[in-house]
Amino acid sequence: MKKTVLLILTMILSFSTTWAQRNQIFALAPNDSYSGEAVNVFDLRDKKDKLGSVYWNDLWADGSVKLIGGKTVNDMPLKYDLQANGLEIKVKNDIKVLPGDMIEEFIISYVHEGEEAIRHHFIRLDLFFDKDIIDHRFYELLQEGGKLNLLRKTELETLQPNYVTALDAGSVKAKILKKEKLMVFDGARLIVLPRGKKKKLKILENYKAGISGFYEESGLKHQKMEDLVRMIQYANS
Repeated sequence: MKKTVLLILTMILSFSTTWAQRNQIFALAPNDSYSGEAVNVFDLRDKKDKLGSVYWNDLWADGSVKLIGGKTVNDMPLKYDLQANGLEIKVKNDIKVLPGDMIEEFIISYVHEGEEAIRHHFIRLDLFFDKDIIDHRFYELLQEGGKLNLLRKTELETLQPNYVTALDAGSVKAKILKKEKLMVFDGARLIVLPRGKKKKLKILENYKAGISGFYEESGLKHQKMEDLVRMIQYANS
């Protein structure tokens, strides 16, 4: 097991350099630091000029990664970089970069004090469902099913500076926003779920007649994630 992990980490280091050159995001910096730790890569994006974060979560998470080809890396501190569409892996005092085109799926877990770990499973549609889909971004798999799969996609949006000198108002820095979309995937189509209850139920009725009645009788709230999961489970029954 140790030999396998060492081999995979060596691959990550090798691919990190190639991927960095291709995307012009990371570079070697022997004297730079990240989060107070000496590392062998640093981020060239100037975070001082932007408000917000490119990470799905700024905290390090306990995670596992399945690489394309089947090899896995378990129990490693991970961060998911939405902008680069890849993972950062903390290895002792270094941070290694793992590009998304090497990853089949990954799981990250966050533990809050006094609570159970919250597990987040990210997949690529083309690989996870073995479909001919040209989309190499990662989706969070919220509920898997025979007919419908509930997914969440997080995207970045940058608001440009809007400072007006004459009024001395606005922001001089660009702002990074995270936007989430809930979707269902039926094996062929990826459908964005609308915010409204009626439109959402209309889409789900195409897959399960009577789901509107189930929704009303069960006293569900379509805005609540646990209730939406129950709706998808019902649609798959």
